[in-house]
Amino acid sequence: MKTFLFTVLFCLFGFLVAVQYNTVHTPQEVRDTRETWEIRQALAEEREQHSAYLEQIEQQTALLTQYKRATTDETTQVLTDTVTQLEQVAGLTPYNGPGITVHIAPAEEAVALGLEASHIPVTTLQRFVNDMYRYGARSIDIAGERLIATSAIRTIGDVTTVNSRAIQKPPLTIHIATTTLEAAETLRQRLVVSTAVESLYIDNLTVQIDAPSQNTTLAPYVGDRN
Repeated sequence: MKTFLFTVLFCLFGFLVAVQYNTVHTPQEVRDTRETWEIRQALAEEREQHSAYLEQIEQQTALLTQYKRATTDETTQVLTDTVTQLEQVAGLTPYNGPGITVHIAPAEEAVALGLEASHIPVTTLQRFVNDMYRYGARSIDIAGERLIATSAIRTIGDVTTVNSRAIQKPPLTIHIATTTLEAAETLRQRLVVSTAVESLYIDNLTVQIDAPSQNTTLAPYVGDRN
């Protein structure tokens, strides 16, 4: 009887030790503490990105089908059209289509106090550009300077430059191309509440974002493509 009780107690003791060990050493599930709206916003952005990828796949599939079905003369035309399309995507041709226009100007209070900014700080402009692309911009023109894959925004001396060219001090205009008017409206809504716009306000600048337009015009990129 004593042996039986000893065995039972030993088993219970072993079980409690095992439970305690598991409690101490098993990582607790990490809970997502983000607000519901933040999670929904993240999901919406992922869905939009997914849709964009699917659209690109469909376009490339359609193009491949054209190549396969085309005769020699037709293939030449398809290649010509493809080059034209790639130049448009790369920003080497003028753009006119759906998008929005952003106006950046010195804040009246800053002007009155003599705190007018001579140029937009590089870090602020870079952050703003990143937000524009993150929220759906297809292409961007900053004060007449079209951004392409190799564009750089940097400081040369005390001057902010885009494509190694000094951009004018505020007021200046930024034109943003999007795929559709709906995408332009989504971009506008997100930019209004972005931290990049808050940074512009901190730098004594005001930001006006126009309503989406079907006739937003962007200048072509001019300069060295390397």
